[in-house]
Amino acid sequence: MSIKFEFLPNAGEAILITIDNSFTILIDGGYSHPFKKEFSRKRKSIPKIDMVIVTHIDRDHIGGVVDIFKDQNYLNNIKYLIFNEPERCNLFHRPHKTNNVSASDGNSLLKLLEKNENIRYIKSTYFQNTEVEEKINHIVQNVTIKVLSPNKQVLDELLSVWNPDKFKIRTDVCDNLMDNQTDDIKALAQQDYELDGKIPNKSSIAFLLTYESRNFLLLGDAHITQVNEALKVLGYSTENPIHLDLVKLSHHGSIKNINKEFLDLIRTDKYIICPCKKLPNKETIAKIALYGKTKGEKHIKNIFVTKPIKFKFSESEYNHFQFQINYLDELEFSDDN
Repeated sequence: MSIKFEFLPNAGEAILITIDNSFTILIDGGYSHPFKKEFSRKRKSIPKIDMVIVTHIDRDHIGGVVDIFKDQNYLNNIKYLIFNEPERCNLFHRPHKTNNVSASDGNSLLKLLEKNENIRYIKSTYFQNTEVEEKINHIVQNVTIKVLSPNKQVLDELLSVWNPDKFKIRTDVCDNLMDNQTDDIKALAQQDYELDGKIPNKSSIAFLLTYESRNFLLLGDAHITQVNEALKVLGYSTENPIHLDLVKLSHHGSIKNINKEFLDLIRTDKYIICPCKKLPNKETIAKIALYGKTKGEKHIKNIFVTKPIKFKFSESEYNHFQFQINYLDELEFSDDN
């Protein structure tokens, strides 16, 4: 029995999860063109996709999903789509396109979905929607999914007041790198930044996937405060943290999507970051180095990046704070490891 995570490093954010070599989940699809290039090398090992999860409609998450739905070979095998389409807002019902919020891609996805009645479309996916979770958790044997973000209040807010004309148009999906005045890990980690306030990220689906006795936390671009509140409602705390086999950090490792409270609520030896052009922030790595706690006292904090990053720390810092940064594009967990 096994679960395998494959990351498409240059696509934006796109993750393939294969369970017991029989059921494959695609989480997001990155940008359209690089996704097609990256995914083409996976075709032999991934003959079909059974479920697609679109966390939110930023172009670096949804673009390739539209391409998958245009590919008849894959479309014929897709059985489930999880996607919170805001039906009652204007976003998908008028021409509006920026590099950041991809209304056109969302609209294309819905039109493709309408043409295929074999796909079970699951929406209203939010924290503590037990009806939706029951549907999801009867799909794959030995797998449960607990949605942590968005919560119902956030989703209702988005569905009722989300108006693209009020969005501040951006030219890219990634935050600018901070202008660091210091490279010292403690100083970097202890700096305070305003947390993410972007509306699309606020709606991002984040969830805990449990396979057998293993826990995997996949955060999309979710606001970290929502994730923290959900974990606390579920009974986790600094004294009773959740033990994770990996956590895919929110929003490409942005400093605005992580805080000490989150790191106090979890214990893990494996942090995954899917970098984009200007992220992750060095401060994010510093916070993990200083505040992150592993599942065992002598364990190293492994920070995996799915494409090379430009900054690094000194050898003495790696040794002192017991962490390391390495590249990877896939990770497999089985009964043997």
